[in-house]
Amino acid sequence: ASSPTTSSVSSSSASASVSGPSTTTTVASVAGSTTSSLVSSSTAGSLSGTSLSASTSTPSTHVGASTSGGVSATSGSTSSSVSGPTMSGTTTTALPAGPTTTLSSSTTTRSSSSTSSSSSGVAATSTGTVAGSTSTTGSSAIIPAPYVITAIMSGDGSSITITFNANTNRAGADQNFCERIFSAGTMSTLGSSPSCIWSNMKIIVIVLGQGATIAPNSTMQLTTNNNIKNQLETSPRTPDAPFIVRGPLIVTPPTAIISGPSQFGTLCPALVLDGSPSLARGLVYSWSIVSNSSTLLSHVSSNMLGVTLSIPSSMLSVGGSYALSLQVTDFLAVSSVVTHVVTVSGGSAP
Repeated sequence: ASSPTTSSVSSSSASASVSGPSTTTTVASVAGSTTSSLVSSSTAGSLSGTSLSASTSTPSTHVGASTSGGVSATSGSTSSSVSGPTMSGTTTTALPAGPTTTLSSSTTTRSSSSTSSSSSGVAATSTGTVAGSTSTTGSSAIIPAPYVITAIMSGDGSSITITFNANTNRAGADQNFCERIFSAGTMSTLGSSPSCIWSNMKIIVIVLGQGATIAPNSTMQLTTNNNIKNQLETSPRTPDAPFIVRGPLIVTPPTAIISGPSQFGTLCPALVLDGSPSLARGLVYSWSIVSNSSTLLSHVSSNMLGVTLSIPSSMLSVGGSYALSLQVTDFLAVSSVVTHVVTVSGGSAP
């Protein structure tokens, strides 16, 4: 007769991450009618460098009796079964390392099934589920083009400073490039032969030409093919959206200057005073005189708006001293005044 014996071993919670795991079941000796079971109650996730082993040993009481034995191991991802008349040996089943799969925002699961090996007439079947690694690759971002953030007129209105939001490639910096980056409409307001200069990677300074008409609150615009890009030239061109010119942060008054003699002889046909040396853009001139002579006052009033003022010598008295004033007003409506004193003598001027 044979003595049946039942033994069980429970191993709980074996978990790690997979990189070449193995599960080992060792059967030392089975004789008689023996049933051994190994139960892993929570083998979850993936196995890495962790081995799960159990051994069952039951002594024999009779030799030659009919014997049968079975060993089973159950886990969440691995199972092995062994059967045979008499067993002694070790069965080892190794799970292959899970693959590494790179996708965009996704997870790949790899199943490895039906891996079998045998030793001493014992067959083992292993099944496992291995979670592969996941990585996310973002798409390349579009690099924005530089754009104009300010366009400010200088205090005297002679230039405009244009500032971009980022460093540029300074398109056309090797030449006077106004006409290459500004629209025809904008060019027509910059005066005769304006010059454009990059003062650094972000700033263009426009020196306006003679007869410029652009003023605060005017609109400027780049051409569509201006070729202004970021410093590495990896962005699109700067857009040709219109932008507004702002007035000066600090206004510089015009400089009024009178050129003419301080001594005048009545033998000369006329006293001529010139206001053209005055410095400012778009000046308006206005002359005046302090005198008791109605004739002289009338003459100056009728010629007060010219760049020059000419007074016939016949209107001037010998030994008299005349204070003539010039007021100049620039296109920003800022004015300044200068006074010039002339003393009249007989004969010719010294």
